[in-house]
Amino acid sequence: MHYHPKELTTQEIEYFAQLTDVNHLQEAVQRIARKRNVNGIGHKYIRRYIKQSLKKLDWLVQEDTFVTDNPVVGKVRLHNIIAKLTPHANRYLMLGCHYDGKGYKKTTGSAISCALLLNIAHVLQKELKKISPRPWDISLMLVFFDGKEAIGSRDNILQGSYHLVRRWTRNGFINNIDMFLPIDFYETQDIHFPHMIVSTVIWYLRLRQLENLLYHKRTKYFQAIIRELPERNDHMPFHALRLPVLPLITIPKALSLKNISKKVDYTAIEQVSKVLRLFVLEYLQVSSKQKSGGNDGQVVLYPCLGLILTLLAVTSLWLA
Repeated sequence: MHYHPKELTTQEIEYFAQLTDVNHLQEAVQRIARKRNVNGIGHKYIRRYIKQSLKKLDWLVQEDTFVTDNPVVGKVRLHNIIAKLTPHANRYLMLGCHYDGKGYKKTTGSAISCALLLNIAHVLQKELKKISPRPWDISLMLVFFDGKEAIGSRDNILQGSYHLVRRWTRNGFINNIDMFLPIDFYETQDIHFPHMIVSTVIWYLRLRQLENLLYHKRTKYFQAIIRELPERNDHMPFHALRLPVLPLITIPKALSLKNISKKVDYTAIEQVSKVLRLFVLEYLQVSSKQKSGGNDGQVVLYPCLGLILTLLAVTSLWLA
């Protein structure tokens, strides 16, 4: 890891934790949770909705459009959506999810993940405007992948993420990604985000620590559980290049559309969203007071301690 964010102070955590808009989150889930088979009406509607939502917040929104030759259904046009908070930053914290759906079913599927990313941008819009990066500064990027689900056959998956990695590898932009947080949030009765990659365990523990600071007496979703990395997810091409990847993936069990209003636990989703919002602000070094110079009493996460911290982190996960 080549970037060293500072931990938020207790006062900043308390201040930023007050920023919330659950109504926006709920509306976004309802808007996205529809039939979204590739190039269908719902798929086009969701792509337009995501782009318009971020353009209204003054993000630079681009489409990575490409055609894949599918052996079963022929040529298929796919569209990744890339949204940058600031267009010319040299490094990006990247959050991503897929927005296409599986088959013709109406489910939450990736709807919660997409809504969560849009909600982060919406809730933090004033705070994120404090970032005015020079060429060497860090910024935020949201990516919504297309073609994650199987098209035509079970093996035609992850086409959007693999295409984007190939493109960014050719033009060198892949080196501008500091860390990638792929989010695959399925609504279940037992939500949890297990730890999956040892190299990013320090960042996982920071998410867990932030959740403990915010919610001492409530159910925790960043639990001390270690699970094998799933093979069929958009992190794969990035992880293969040894980029820092921190997967946030729950148990894959989506709700049908008729059950969304009754069974989606927006309290749980907001809890996870709030933890992620604090993580983003901390990583981007957004201060509630916009102080400059010095450490202001904050802790800097130095990579020279990486080996020791990683060993301690792994030990704490097993013992917790």
